[in-house]
Amino acid sequence: FESPRIPPAANSYDAEIGSLFKDRELLRQTIDAFDPMWERDMIADTYTELALLAKGARRSNERQDAAERLYALNRGGLRQKGITLPVHLRFEFNTEEAAAPAARAIKPIVRFLKKAGIQDTNPARFTLSLELRERKPEGGWNIRCELYDAGRGTSSWQRPIPLPCLSARDLSAFARTLADTAFTVK
Repeated sequence: FESPRIPPAANSYDAEIGSLFKDRELLRQTIDAFDPMWERDMIADTYTELALLAKGARRSNERQDAAERLYALNRGGLRQKGITLPVHLRFEFNTEEAAAPAARAIKPIVRFLKKAGIQDTNPARFTLSLELRERKPEGGWNIRCELYDAGRGTSSWQRPIPLPCLSARDLSAFARTLADTAFTVK
C-alpha cells in the first residue's frame, strides 16, 4: 500500500524481508539503495544482520567485511549485538631490553582482548598497535594503544593504558578499558 505512494519506502521493506527470510543477497542490495546521510541507521542495521547471518568458516570474510563496515558507521553497534571487531594486532616495544619480558605478555593480552570483543585477524581494515613501554621502577607496562583505519587512512583513536602486571585481574581491567575505548570513543 505504501510503496506506490512513497517509492523510497520499498527499500526499507526489502531490508525487513531480507532480515526475516535471511536473504543475504537482498540485504546487500538494500545497502546501496539507502541514503547514506538520512538512512545511516538502516545501513548499520543491515550490516549487523549480514554479520550475524555469516556463520561458519566459509563465511568468515563476509562476516569480517560486515563487522568492519558496521564499526565504521556505529562503533557501539558491534558490542550491542555481540559481534567481534576484527583487527590486525601489532605489538611494538620501545626498547630491545623491554622486548624479552614483554613478549610473554602478548599471548595473555590477545586472549583477554578476544574475550572483550576484539579479534586478531590478518588482513583487516583496522590495525590495533600496542606499544609496550616498560615502567620503571614500579614494573609492568604502559601500553600506548592506537587504532588505525586503513579504509579512511587515519588514526581512529589512541590512548595509553597501564598494565601493572600479568595477573588475570590486571589483564581483564586492561582489556575492558581498551574495549570501552574502542567501542565508545569517537
